[in-house]
Amino acid sequence: MNTSWDEAKFETCMHKWVDVSDNGYGVSILNDCKYGFSSYDNTLAITLVKCAESPYYGGDLGHHDIFYSIYPHKGNVASGDTVKEAYKLNAPMTAIRAEKNTGCTLADSFSLVKCDKDNVFVEVVKKAQNRDAVIVRLYDALNMRSKVTLEFGIPFTKAYITDLLENIEQEIPVVNNKISIDVKNFEIVTLMLVNE
Repeated sequence: MNTSWDEAKFETCMHKWVDVSDNGYGVSILNDCKYGFSSYDNTLAITLVKCAESPYYGGDLGHHDIFYSIYPHKGNVASGDTVKEAYKLNAPMTAIRAEKNTGCTLADSFSLVKCDKDNVFVEVVKKAQNRDAVIVRLYDALNMRSKVTLEFGIPFTKAYITDLLENIEQEIPVVNNKISIDVKNFEIVTLMLVNE
């Protein structure tokens, strides 16, 4: 608790996970759809159903499917795999059976984006809003400044750092479909890849 306002809250928001750690051990609660948690003394709780009357009195009526997991780990949250496990829970791998004799050969492995730092997560890969380009958005999840190298599975000739509205701010050198950038603590970085 940082302020008296924090102390008065019965609930605080979270996304995908919440963690309580000491130097050598911690426990995370991972979830796929609930964003409120509370902590009091030795109890960490996730709010499963709300009964608020505002803004909508019937918001949590009906059948609910809630998936959550308890993830114990060594060390603190920065040394564990809490964020990775939360992503696995929220976006599980999907396998699709390919039809026989389609004439296409699949590689043994393929990655659209490879990142060389465990604290940096690629959150979005999408088409640019107003250009013929690909947007890649990533962020530091563990409060660690990093020099990050990204390798891409798609060809491109130019890369730019943009703001969140995809306005170009700075060009980045491209070498063999790889770029290197500095990512600050908890920073969100948006990249634009262009193949001219």
